[in-house]
Amino acid sequence: MVLDKAGLLKKLELKTDEITIDGDTVRLTEISAADYMSIYNSDAVKDDKGEWDGTKFTAALACRCIIDEAGTRVFGDDDGALLSGGSTPVYKQIAEAVNRVNGMGGSAKN
Repeated sequence: MVLDKAGLLKKLELKTDEITIDGDTVRLTEISAADYMSIYNSDAVKDDKGEWDGTKFTAALACRCIIDEAGTRVFGDDDGALLSGGSTPVYKQIAEAVNRVNGMGGSAKN
């Protein structure tokens, strides 16, 4: 079937996902391609030499994707170091889920 405009827009709706960490739920949302590229190209994800830094990018992405029950962001744009500076196993779970919900591995629920 060839999608019409309405069908394609339905496919473009942002998806959500949830993970469980130590019995507690963390809710994530996919972000738009424009937001994704905005993070990717921002100075906030560069190291002190101006080079792109994958750790900073993933932390910034997580800050945009972690939401509460109402769909409101939990972390601000400047909170990436709070996430990446914590427990490695917990951060790894978050990073993997954020990548998955944004189409970089696995598939997200809707």
